[in-house]
Amino acid sequence: MGLEEEKVDMFRFLTLIVALSLGHANYASASAYKCVIEERLKLSNAGELESIKSGFYEGKDFVVDRATGRMSGILTNHGSFGQPEVKDYGSSDQAFKVVTEFSGNTMIDYLYVQEFVTQSDKPFIFVTMDETFSGLCRGY
Repeated sequence: MGLEEEKVDMFRFLTLIVALSLGHANYASASAYKCVIEERLKLSNAGELESIKSGFYEGKDFVVDRATGRMSGILTNHGSFGQPEVKDYGSSDQAFKVVTEFSGNTMIDYLYVQEFVTQSDKPFIFVTMDETFSGLCRGY
């Protein structure tokens, strides 16, 4: 095999690697989670997490775009003062993690979905100010 043939083979190999990488990125950008809230907790003045059963959030859902981390529905994590940033897309041994830092009042939201769980329903927590929401997410 000549030098030119080796260059062509290497170019084809690199093209295949790039195409596979882009295909995986496109798959992640097209996928989302649909999450249902099971529980809402609030930090008390005594430093304990208290369950709040208002009936307003329980059983309601929101959707998370896995490519951007944006949440839409009963809970959101974006606005004119802050946009989410995906810190980890998750894997078989890592959780999906999103942080949103809002300017102005220095508020931070944090979403954590246990992507590594083998069942189709993935546990999540979402922390905003002094409240924590938990429940289950499913691929959407």
